[in-house]
Amino acid sequence: MTYNLLYNNFKEWKEVAMGKGWAFGKKHDYISRKQKGTSIFTKHGKEYLPLIFETIRMHDPKILIELGTHKGGLTLALNEEFSDLPIFSFDDRNLTMPCRNLFNEKVTFYIEDLLTGENRTLVDLMKSFSKEKIFLYCDNGNKPYEVVTYSKFLTVGDVIGCHDWFWEIHPEDVKEALVDFEWFNIEPWDLSGMLSRFWIKVK
Repeated sequence: MTYNLLYNNFKEWKEVAMGKGWAFGKKHDYISRKQKGTSIFTKHGKEYLPLIFETIRMHDPKILIELGTHKGGLTLALNEEFSDLPIFSFDDRNLTMPCRNLFNEKVTFYIEDLLTGENRTLVDLMKSFSKEKIFLYCDNGNKPYEVVTYSKFLTVGDVIGCHDWFWEIHPEDVKEALVDFEWFNIEPWDLSGMLSRFWIKVK
C-alpha cells in the first residue's frame, strides 16, 4: 500500500521515524519516544500513523484539532510530520506532559471539559477558522458525543475523524449528525482493518 507522497511503504516510514528517536514495541503495536527517563507514546498502531498522515495530506487542512491528548504521542507525531501547521490538542485531564520541549511553537494544549455541553473554547476556535479547512480528530472519552456535538461547527470542506470505529463508536451513533458528510479516503482504512474513519463535509 502506498501511504502518502513521502513514504512508499511502512518500512520506509519506520526508518524515518527511528531516525527521529521513535522506538517500535515488540510486544505491542505502540510506538514511543524517550527522553531523560520519561517517555511519550501513542496507542495508535505503528502502521496507523503513515495512513493518518496520508489522509491529512489528501485534505490539506490549515489547522489540526485533536480531541484527546492522552500522553501526547499522536500530537508529537503530527507536529513532526506537519511542522508548519497549527495543532490544537484538547484533553479533559490535567496531564503531566513529558518531553514538552519536543513540540514546536505551533502546538497548543488545552485542559478542557469537552463532554458537558458544547465547550466554548473549542467552539470559538473552530468558528475563528471557519474560512479555513479544519481537520478535527475525535479520540477523547466519548467519541459519539464528540462527533455529534462538534461536527455541526464544521463548514464545507472540513474533515472530521474518529478512532475506535466499531469499538467505541458505531454507524448508528453518528448517522444523523453526519448527513451532510461523505466518507473521506475510506478505501485504505477499510482494506487495512484499522479503526479510524474520516468524513468530509459536502453541504
